Amino acid sequence: MCSVKKIYNISYIEAEFEVSDLANQVREFLKRNVYKTANDPQSATQTMVLDATVQAYISLDIPVPSQDVDNNNTYQLHQVRMTGRRRWRAGEPRCDAVWVRITEMKLHAGSDKFRIRGYNGRVIGLLNAVFILRGKSQEIYKLACIMRLNWMGNGKPGEPEGMSCVKEYAGEEYQHVVWVQAIEGAAHLIPLEPR
Repeated sequence: MCSVKKIYNISYIEAEFEVSDLANQVREFLKRNVYKTANDPQSATQTMVLDATVQAYISLDIPVPSQDVDNNNTYQLHQVRMTGRRRWRAGEPRCDAVWVRITEMKLHAGSDKFRIRGYNGRVIGLLNAVFILRGKSQEIYKLACIMRLNWMGNGKPGEPEGMSCVKEYAGEEYQHVVWVQAIEGAAHLIPLEPR
């Protein structure tokens, strides 16, 4: 991770990175992934979210195995960005598309993960925010918020450009909090305009 800015609560990320209902989604994520075996998961989660120091990032370096070298231990860094409301190089705000492992998503009980169309166990999403929660007891949780995109037609990359076609949908059911390590790399897409 790079480009750190220290902030003090999750509501700042909601405003700065334009992510709705992030605090509740972080609570649900922590309850399912961190505090599920605690005596009182609800209370432990609430305490963590209220007391944590938060650091937000505007870019993320992702190590991806190099395809140019036969050695499997050689990596290249893919840098993805999410600027929130800030403009990127005097242009529009930026949130890059990334590949996320479905198994790492641990969706809430009301979701049907088998309805999520993926490709090789991964889905594509727009990276809305990357942040670290630091608890008073030195716990550190590296999290990201993505807006999942839906495949249009066959999810396998194969258009003339070698890219996948996706469509963006609005709604909290498409927004997910995931571990940063679930993000596998940048995704190259052809976005389709909503009809």
